[in-house]
Formats: sequence, structure tokens, C-alpha cells
Amino acid sequence: MKRLMIYLSIFCIFSMAWAVFCQEAASPSAPSPEVDEGDAHNKAVLFAREGQFKEALELMKEVIGRESAAPGAIFDYIVILSWSGQCEEAIKAYEGLAQGYEIPDYAIPEIAKCYHVMGNYDKAIEFYQKYRNVKGREKDAIESIFYTYLDAGQIDNARRFIKQEAENSKIKEVDLQIYYADILMRERKADEAGTIYKKVLEMAPDNTHAQLWVSKKMILEGKYQEADVLVDKILKKEPKNIEALFCKGEILEAQAEYMKAFQLYEKILAIYPKSQIALNLKYRALVSMGSNSLVEQKLKETGDQIDPKIIDTLRGNKAMHRIWWWETDSALQILDKNKDYAELEPQKPFALRTYYDEILALEQKSDMEGVLREYANINKMTGRPLDEVNKEMPPWVLAAVGDAYLGMREPEKALPFYEEVLAQEWDPEYGQTTMSMYQAWIETGKYKEAGELLGELDSRVPVQIVDRGILKDNARKAEIVYNRDWWYIYQDRLAEAQYRILQDLSRAPSDTNIRISLAQTYLWRGWPRLALEEFQIAHSQDPEDIAGKVGYCYALDENDRGIEARAMAEELLKKNPNNKYIKQLNRYFEVRDMRKVTVSTGWTREKPGAKELNWSTRYEQVILPDRKIFADYFWRNTSDSSEENVKNMTRRASAGVDWRLNRDWWFVGAVSDVTQTDDIGGYGQVTFNPDDYFSFIWAYDSYSLAIPLRARAFDIKGEEWDFTAIYRRSESFSSQAGVSYIDMSDGNKDVTYRVLLDKAITTRAYWKTRVALEGSLTTNSAEGALYYNPERAYSIDVIPMVEHVWYERYEKSMTDRLYVDYGIQKQKDFSSDTIGSIRYEQDYKISDTLAFLVGYTYSLENYDGEHTDVDNFDFTLSYSF
Repeated sequence: MKRLMIYLSIFCIFSMAWAVFCQEAASPSAPSPEVDEGDAHNKAVLFAREGQFKEALELMKEVIGRESAAPGAIFDYIVILSWSGQCEEAIKAYEGLAQGYEIPDYAIPEIAKCYHVMGNYDKAIEFYQKYRNVKGREKDAIESIFYTYLDAGQIDNARRFIKQEAENSKIKEVDLQIYYADILMRERKADEAGTIYKKVLEMAPDNTHAQLWVSKKMILEGKYQEADVLVDKILKKEPKNIEALFCKGEILEAQAEYMKAFQLYEKILAIYPKSQIALNLKYRALVSMGSNSLVEQKLKETGDQIDPKIIDTLRGNKAMHRIWWWETDSALQILDKNKDYAELEPQKPFALRTYYDEILALEQKSDMEGVLREYANINKMTGRPLDEVNKEMPPWVLAAVGDAYLGMREPEKALPFYEEVLAQEWDPEYGQTTMSMYQAWIETGKYKEAGELLGELDSRVPVQIVDRGILKDNARKAEIVYNRDWWYIYQDRLAEAQYRILQDLSRAPSDTNIRISLAQTYLWRGWPRLALEEFQIAHSQDPEDIAGKVGYCYALDENDRGIEARAMAEELLKKNPNNKYIKQLNRYFEVRDMRKVTVSTGWTREKPGAKELNWSTRYEQVILPDRKIFADYFWRNTSDSSEENVKNMTRRASAGVDWRLNRDWWFVGAVSDVTQTDDIGGYGQVTFNPDDYFSFIWAYDSYSLAIPLRARAFDIKGEEWDFTAIYRRSESFSSQAGVSYIDMSDGNKDVTYRVLLDKAITTRAYWKTRVALEGSLTTNSAEGALYYNPERAYSIDVIPMVEHVWYERYEKSMTDRLYVDYGIQKQKDFSSDTIGSIRYEQDYKISDTLAFLVGYTYSLENYDGEHTDVDNFDFTLSYSF
């Protein structure tokens, strides 16, 4: 395909050059009259020779309008029309002549040329054949006939004609080789033609035709300096060689020397005033310089008619320049007008470019829905499948569509676009597309692929670059560094991430991105105070950084500054209504401030022993951030399998507040009514968090639900006091110690002391393992109770846990966990024995407002030296609205 494009390009260049030659080249002969300024006819010829065709034609119209006008004047008028490029008028004038007029020798090639330009190739060849009879013009006529055959697409006729002329020994060997090479070019056999052209240069180093071909090939290969040297050699010999002049202009434009190219086209127009191609290229150079207003002004002043494609480029560039300067709304207004114009001819390249530019503008505005809408409109406009359209799309447009899918949370759809862009070897600014692809892999949870891609990019991006002659640090390299840190964060490898980030921060303490990464790591490790400090530093370093502001809002909320956080989030959304991270932030606060209903149910059975069925519901109404009121209803039915008539039903309603007093203190309190006894009870809990590591919890429940299962069957109640001290170092390690005291209605006093150490073993995005060590000591004051109440018993348990995330994408996830408890229990007056349990649970998040958890636990308990099997099933559903 690439070679074919080269052939087509070369073919177009030759066609353009030949058309220019036909249109602009002056006649090899001149009109017959001798110049005499006192005569209108002679003055017209003089004007024509100087390129002043308008003046010449006005005089000639006056001359041929006289009854005494000689036939020579009419043919001079035809020649001047040909010189001025008015071929259609010239042919009308010729065909309007009465038969019998003898055509002057100098007029024959001009009439032939006009027929050629108008596409009447048979007539053109007929007149070129007549031209062969003009003394000294046989070689010119042979070339004209040959190239007319080529332009007519009659390549076989051209080959036969040249072969016949060569057999008559009327063509030099050098010219013959050139003709054969030109035939090969028309047949798109550029490599074979190139071999011949090089052979010609060996035979005749100064052959202009071969030099031109070699220079054009160098231009296509990007060898602009070598081509420039060769073209300058041609122009030194032939300063007015129009093909060489156009090659010079192409070299200048390829090197972005648009002003020099503009000046060159002005020079060509001075030599060939009616060259439409030079006129088009002159305006194209101005458009390429971004001088759109100047182009519009000149077109208005001069009335120049230029190629509609350049007008389309002018229209498109007006919008693109707005996009370059981030004047997105102005760009979209221009593009709306362009779309109205494009709808007149929807299949034109301009229509596609308009949609492409609108996609870029909408992406710049972060309107990802708009990007995908316009992308779908391209399919409707072309009527072809999108996979075919994609192959013709510019890579920067494909990248924008990929970004839109990524922004709309469809990373799987984004990946093929990035792959196509990279396949086209388009990855600007040291890996912009690669970084987008990396983010898509992250969001699909393919961390291995994302890490490999980031490593590959890191290996090819330099640490320093030369920018405008100055050696400076490469910002893209720094971006790779902190994205590597985030690669660990995304996988929940927070300890590793923190270690790397602190090292990076020591090397670049003023880098806001690194500090934001550190702050976010602190927040996710459960250190809201430390996180807030780091976000405040980052915010002071760069108050306009969006990522820093978003993280700052999350940290403010965790530090009981929720009202301030929500106000800042709303302000950010007003200024950046399409930023996905800001929208996610506001959605997070919206969900946290919603009403919430939680429904739970459970079933427990001891074998032998009691069994119980229960369910509960809780309604919560947010008043202020982290401040809400709630209402509970709890129902349970407990019975003892060994005593047929022993059963108890409990119904309990309560209402209370869950209130954050400030950052350090939290209070939960409720009053309850146990309906079957009309007892009014109460519950209260106070939590104190002096820093990011320690928590102290005091709780009181006048009607505890934590008493033994069989005791509940016998309608025994308990009043409970509890204290717990927690030290949480991070997600990797926590410990707690506590004591609870339950005063039961049968006179028993139950006191339990407990200690728990919990350590993470491995932390990965989809797999986590932990192990806990739990110890407890329980004492009871009563003897001979109806339920298990050891005078003194202690146990120690090891509890490994495995968590596996089966699916996780944004707010949706499916996770399961397996807990295995193995322990030793020692009860006074009984020998030690094993106890344990196994629990399996599944945790589903259907959306950010709906989730449920279902679990089953089997336990092996030891009551007074006898094993008891315990089954438990539980289900909890929560919904916010």
C-alpha cells in the first residue's frame, strides 16, 4: 500500500506538471505581425508577449471586430487566448472560422494544446501531426503526440508510437529512455522507471527531465536537502522551468518554510500569471501559515478563484486554530457552520474533516458523549461500517474516540482504538497514546499488561530533552514515574507504593503529582489526618491542580469537614462539568448523603442445642455529613430442641442518632422498646479517635443481643457494658484489646477479656491473605445455669483469611472470602480441646447504591467438654436512595 501511494503521488506530480506546461508554456513561435506601437494589432501582440493578456485581448477584440480584419489577426487572437489559458474560447474562435483558411505555423501547436487541455485528445493529436510538418519542430511534435497519448490513458498507443519513431531513427537514445521511463511511471512502476532515469543521468548528467524525476523521488522519500540541491541545479540552467519551481515550493512546504514557499509562488505567478496551480499553492501556503484572515481579505480584494479544497482547508483551519488555543466554544460555533456547509456535499473530504475536528473539540471540552455521538454520525454519513471508516481516520481522531470510550467507562472498547493508533506508529509527545492505553489496561484490571506497557514506555522515553535549544528535564519521564507509583496503588499494594513515593518525593519535593500520590496513599491506608496535610501542601503548591482539589475534598470529608468538601466539589463541577473525576467526587458525596435501608436476616442452629431465626431492618436519614437519625426494627424467634416448649420471640423497635461530634469524637445513641414486655431500653456508644492510629470505644446496651443462644431461648436478658481499645497501624496490621461485662437477668455475671492481632500477608488487587491471632478469657459468676456458662475458660485461635475479587469494575464488584479458624480451648475442670470454624461469604456490589452479602459459617464448639456443631446462615442487603 505504501509503495502504491508513492506511485500515485509521482503520477499526480507528472500529470500536474504536464498540465501546467500545456496551460502556461509560451508558444515556440510568435504571431506574425511586426511590433509597431502605433498599430492596435501590433500593440496587442506586444502586450501578449509581456504577459498582459487582458490588455492584449481588449485590443484584439477591437481589431477583429473590423470588417477589414485579416485572417492573421483572428489567428493571433486565438493564440493570445491560448496563452492566457482561455482554451475553450480559443477553440470556439477557431471553429467559428469559415473553412478554407490556412492555419499559420505558429497557431497550430496552440490549437492542438487547447484541444489537449479540453480533453479532446484525438483532435489534439491531429493538429500535433500537422505540427510535425513545420520546419524544425518535429521533435516538439513527437513529444506532444506522445504525452497526449499518455494523458488520454492510451499507454499502448504511446508505446507503439515511440517504438515506431525509434525505428525510423528519429529519436535520440537518451530521449527514448526517458519516454520509456515516463510510460512506466504512468503504469505505476516507479522502481523500474527509477532505474531508467538513473541510467539516463549516467548518459547525460545534465538531463533536466531525469533530474526532475530524481528530485521528486527524493521529495517523496523525505530527502529534502538532497532534492533541494538538485532542483537548484535545474533552476540555475532554466530559471523559468515551472516543474522545477513547483518542486522547490514542495520542498519548502515540506520543511514548513511557508513564507518562502509563498514568495516562490508569487515569483511563478510573475512568470506565468495565469497559472491556476501556482495561485492555489500560493493561497495554500498562506493557509498553512495560519494567515486565515489574510487569505479571506486577499480573496475578497482580488476576486481570485482558487481550488475549493483550499477553501475547505481555510474553513477547517479557522476551527482548528481555536482548538489549538483551547477556545473550544468558539471552535464548536465555527464547526456548526462548517457542518451546515458540509451537508451540501456530505461525501466530500471537507465533511469528514469537519466531523474529525468536532471530535477533537468535544474531547477538549471533555464532552465524551458528544465525541461518541459524532463518531456514530460519521458512520451514518458514509454509510459504511465503522471498522472500514476507522482505517481511513487520522490517528489523532482515533485516539480521541478511544479517550471518549475510556471516559465513558468502556475501556474494552477504547483498547482497539489505541491499538490501531499505535499500529500506525503515531504516539506523540513521548507516549501520549501509550499512556492512554496504559490507563485502559488499569481500568480493565489487567495490571500485568499495564505494567509491561509502562516499562516499555519508560525504556524509550529520555530523562532529558532539548527544547528550543535548552536541555531540560522531560516532563513525560516524570509522568511515567508517578504512574508507576499509581500502578502499585491501584493494586492495593499501598505499603510498596508509599515506599516508592517517599523515595521519589525526596528527589523532587516540589513535584505536586508525587505529593498527591502520597496523600492519596495515606488516605487509602486509613490515615486521614496525614492525607489532609499532604493535600494541603499540594494545594498550596498548585491551587489549580484538579487532581489535588479532588483528593483534597475526599480528605476534608474524612476529617469532619464534609460541608466544606461538598461546597468545593460543587464549585469544581460548575467550572468543569464534564470532568469525570469531579463527577465521581460529587456522586460519591451524593450517595453518602442519601437515605439508606438495610435489611438483614439470619438462621442459626446448634446440634444439639438451640436454634434461631431472625431478621432486622434499619432506616437511616442523613441530616448533615456523618450525622443522621435512624430507626431499627429487630425480630427473632429462638427455641431449644431439647425442651419442646422452650421458645422465645423477641420484637424490638428503636430510634436514635448516629452523630459525629467532631473529628475526634463520635456518638451513637438510641432508645428501644421491647414490645412483649413494654420495657424501654437504651443503647449508647462513644468513640474517640485522637489520631490516625488509636481508637477507644465505650458502649452500653440495656438489652444486649450478645448473650448465649440457649439463654435467649429461655428468655434470659442481659445488660452489657463494653470497652475496646484499637491500634490500627495501617491496612497491613491492627490490634485490639477489650473487655465486656454482661449482667444477666438470671443473676449471672459474664466477663470476657479479648485480644486480637490481625496481619496482612499479601495484598494484591484480586487476592488478599491475612492471618489473625485471637485470644479470650471468659468468666461467669453463676453455677448450674441453663446455658453454657463456664466458671472460667480461655481460648486461643489462629484465623487465616483469603479474599478473592472475581470481578471489579468501577462501582460493581463480586468478592468472596474464606475464613478458617483453628483454636484450642481450656475450660476449668475440663481438659483442653480443639475448637474452630469455617466461614465462606460472597459480597456483591450491584451499583454504588445497592449491595448485598451472603454467608455461611460452620463452627465446632466445646461446651463443658462436649463438642457441639453450629450452623449459621446470614444475608444482608443495603440500598441507598
